[in-house]
Amino acid sequence: MQTYNFLAGDTETGGLISYRDSLIEVAFIADNLQVLVPPEELEDYIVSLPKFQCYVVRERYIGEAKALAMNSKAFQRIADREPGYLYMTPNEVIPALNEFAYGLGMEFPFLAAGKNFSGFDRLFLEGIDSKEELRFHHRTIDPAMWYMEYEDKKPPSLETCLSRAGINKKVKHEALEDAADIIRLVKLYYWNKYSNSNYGQSI
Repeated sequence: MQTYNFLAGDTETGGLISYRDSLIEVAFIADNLQVLVPPEELEDYIVSLPKFQCYVVRERYIGEAKALAMNSKAFQRIADREPGYLYMTPNEVIPALNEFAYGLGMEFPFLAAGKNFSGFDRLFLEGIDSKEELRFHHRTIDPAMWYMEYEDKKPPSLETCLSRAGINKKVKHEALEDAADIIRLVKLYYWNKYSNSNYGQSI
């Protein structure tokens, strides 16, 4: 039975300012850092992992035109209450996320992984008015650091990281798929670094 020790996450928002712009979508995928996955088995492995995804329902959404336009599919789903997805008010999100992680036997505080998670996604999640606290560790995994190159003046974008990892795909800017991209980056890095050693648990 697989155990889980980190959550790869992403949010979709109405902009870059956490105290002003609206949180629209939240997604996390549970995984285990120490499980080594061969690249040819990675996509099937990601499909098998436990996932949390919800759309945040509110009367009005605040944000920048470009960011709101990028989330047009999410807004259509929210408006239609398309079956097969979770729709939550802001104060329901954190309790549901905590329940998801605890239900998998994860230990508090939860370790998060994400592209600029501490400086972006976490701020939006912490801005939610909730009766439960956000139970994430103060340290996070940002795989962008693993894919920096000498010439970089700042951490690379998610799409650049994917390209440097040998993954030829566009970033969808949908929370669940972007969280899956974080899993891809983490797993490929760990495979390349540890698969020829005595570390890790291969699937």
